[in-house]
Amino acid sequence: MKNLCLFFLLLFAAQLPAQLPKILIQDGVFRDETGDCFTPFGYNYLGDPALLEDDWLTSEGWNRHRENFREMRGYQANTVRIHLQYNRFMTDAQTPDQTAFNRLAELVQMAEEEQLYLLITGLSAYRAADQPAWYNNLDETGRWATQALFWGKVAETVGGSGAVFGYDLMNEPVVTDSSTWLPGAPFGGYQFVQNLTRTPNGRTFDQIVHQWSAQMVQAIRAKDAVTPITTGFIACGPVKLLSAELDFISTHTYPSPNTDPPGFCSMRLDDLVHLVDINQDDKPFVVSEIAMLASFAETDSFMRMACPQVNGWINHYHGRRLEEYSDTNWVEVVQRYNLNWFKSQYNQTHQCQAACGDNAACLPGAEPDPHLVFSISSEGQWMDQSGYQHQILNNNVGGGTGSGNQVNGALNFIPVFNAALQLEDAERLQFRHDQSFSILMMVHPRTWMYGPLLIADDKDLSDGDAPAERGVVRLEVNDTGLFDGQVPNDGVFYFTFTYGHDNSTFFTPLERLESACFQSDEWYAVAAVYDHGKDSSYLYVNGHLQDQIAHQIAVPWHCNGQPILIGRNDIYQPTLPVYYNGKIEFIKLFNRALAPQELAPCASAPNHVICTEVVSTTDPGGTSSISIQPNPARTAATLTWDQHLEPVSITLIDVAGRILHHWETGLTQPYQLPLHNLPAGIYGIRITDQQGRAWGEKLVVGE
Repeated sequence: MKNLCLFFLLLFAAQLPAQLPKILIQDGVFRDETGDCFTPFGYNYLGDPALLEDDWLTSEGWNRHRENFREMRGYQANTVRIHLQYNRFMTDAQTPDQTAFNRLAELVQMAEEEQLYLLITGLSAYRAADQPAWYNNLDETGRWATQALFWGKVAETVGGSGAVFGYDLMNEPVVTDSSTWLPGAPFGGYQFVQNLTRTPNGRTFDQIVHQWSAQMVQAIRAKDAVTPITTGFIACGPVKLLSAELDFISTHTYPSPNTDPPGFCSMRLDDLVHLVDINQDDKPFVVSEIAMLASFAETDSFMRMACPQVNGWINHYHGRRLEEYSDTNWVEVVQRYNLNWFKSQYNQTHQCQAACGDNAACLPGAEPDPHLVFSISSEGQWMDQSGYQHQILNNNVGGGTGSGNQVNGALNFIPVFNAALQLEDAERLQFRHDQSFSILMMVHPRTWMYGPLLIADDKDLSDGDAPAERGVVRLEVNDTGLFDGQVPNDGVFYFTFTYGHDNSTFFTPLERLESACFQSDEWYAVAAVYDHGKDSSYLYVNGHLQDQIAHQIAVPWHCNGQPILIGRNDIYQPTLPVYYNGKIEFIKLFNRALAPQELAPCASAPNHVICTEVVSTTDPGGTSSISIQPNPARTAATLTWDQHLEPVSITLIDVAGRILHHWETGLTQPYQLPLHNLPAGIYGIRITDQQGRAWGEKLVVGE
């Protein structure tokens, strides 16, 4: 009868996807139907291995596309830009192919199941040989009429779905060579540029664009009154003037060094920054194609410089996972580096949007955020409100009064009852080295020596880890100040984050962030944030930054195979069954890093305590930086750093985390890095200063 006090509450075992709210445009920014800010971020997806429609009617092809959608979601995407080939959807100029449109509806449903929005680019003619003779032989009037019919049918078929973020009327329309509909040489075997007409008859490109756009928009709006419409123009001058009939502006950029020769449509860094500036309007501005095609350094710089003025970013996904790319093939090295770099940019692109700062992260209700993976509160009757309906195992946790004295407004954890919650071991709830995350809790600790709020402790070998490797994520509270080196009997919050060590002993030193802003029997909003892009972690209490740390993650880690525990230490330490004493009003887990402005509303926590004691004020992942030129490099590279940095060591690391070279003498800039003996691939360069802080940059070595 030892389990007499144990009761189980399984909440909706099926993991059903949340219905995506429709994206609208309000006050010049994207917002969903709930009013939450939305920043489209994701990838262009042509298909795999060729074009989307080539195999999407086969079970093998369909499953591959689903897996790729899931993979893009894992690489931080909330949006995927797909490209529909006109010839696959129309049997003749007047007759849609219903089978293709039915499959499109199923694709939209699949995207929603994977929690992805779609930007649908249509009228694609990427293979010249696939275009029917009757389509090529149409005049302008006939071609525009059948294109409008295509768009009306798309809108009729999928416009009612929240997963359809927008319609992109055509990829890079032009009016150039009047002898063909597909001018210019193919790129990678595809014709991405398309003429709007072969008979300009004295009209300017601007006039033709407006006439054609108006006809396409009218066809869409007859079937769908709300989904935003755009066209992906080549980044050439004031494209906003071409977008008068459209709902948002989008363009394609591939930044190159300022030393490149100028051209009519220059992609030089300074020219692209200027292009973003001159195209600011009362409409959102989206870069719907970007990649490190011409320059790694300039592409990274462009995203950082233009971020506050850009409302969305879309890179490219080629159907391959990071681990599947070759270390010796130059093209694959570049593609892997581009993918690995871009997925780390989501947090910054979301954070730099001023309109995204009103996120209601500290409200107890469900947060309308595509990166929310778990959320419980009394408003949701303590069921997971993220839309995934994760299972929760309740061990003796009862009800308590909330911060506003509402009855059963909080969960009550009493340690003598061994009270705790256990979340299911779902993949989306597993912390790992290459995925940002945020833990946000409203807590009310009582007097108690030690209390684990949330634990994810990868201690056993169930996931195949080596015995000496272990990932640990812990958010804790200590009311006595034991082991913290501070004044006795004070209280602290801990955010413990470590990896690649054997931490089997309770007293083993850990990478730990601390906050002394604490008193018993008060409500606190506590947020622990890991930002993969900055390789740093942060601890906030009541909306104020308390501590931060720059990691030096060289060995991949993951908390796989162990469920998250709320209110007790990990289940693999039975000799130290420590429990939390207090109440929790809500718990939220995000698989992205919450921005400081998103956490600012937490400053209005019920106790109104302003936690201003910041342990560290230098953001190691912020403006302080190092630079490598050239990058990619072949035989040598020059390393420079911000003037205020005083490095004591420089380390070269390979993708497996092995230290290849370590320098500690003669560290003056510019510092020459010899690369003669390095095989082609991706490496890490890390500078460490006297205080142990570290700054890193990636280096690509070519063949």
